[in-house]
Amino acid sequence: MLFYFQVSEKPPPSLSSSERREWYREKKRAINRSRVQKHRNKSNERKRERDRFLAKERMKRYRQRKREINADTNISSESLTNQTPFQNRMQKCRALKTLKDTITPFSPQRRAAILQSLIDSSSPVSKTTRRCLEFKQVVQPSENKTRNKVACALLADVSSSISSAIDKTSPTEKRVSAKQAASFIVGNTIESES
Repeated sequence: MLFYFQVSEKPPPSLSSSERREWYREKKRAINRSRVQKHRNKSNERKRERDRFLAKERMKRYRQRKREINADTNISSESLTNQTPFQNRMQKCRALKTLKDTITPFSPQRRAAILQSLIDSSSPVSKTTRRCLEFKQVVQPSENKTRNKVACALLADVSSSISSAIDKTSPTEKRVSAKQAASFIVGNTIESES
């Protein structure tokens, strides 16, 4: 089958007229096929370029949106802006595996003590680690611990005062005890009735 002919090429003289016609038809078909193929290649190339351009534009818009979101939720600490310090999941998996392999031979109490000393240490690296963990709400800040202790003590005092108010027999004593409990909760000074 002939695919491409030069324009100056002529059929061999030994062909009959019907064979010569067939030869020209085949030549025309081959030229048309090559032109169609060129046209298809060009249109496919244009489509590929357009798709590449659109993909680039999509990525630009996506990165711009991501930058804007990061700018909106910018954290004052530079170490906390990077959500994951690992480049990919495999790197994180390897680091976690080496840590587990290192700590696994110890008992659970020793592992907990090692991790606690790593977090509570006074070194600057440990402080930034603790800050990251507090930001991710894995570890509570020390202020929250003291607040929780104060809140528990306050709750115990209020419940004991309410239970003592309920135990009173006369209605006036109950009323006075309820007022004392309410003023204790709110923080007002209690006026003595004389």
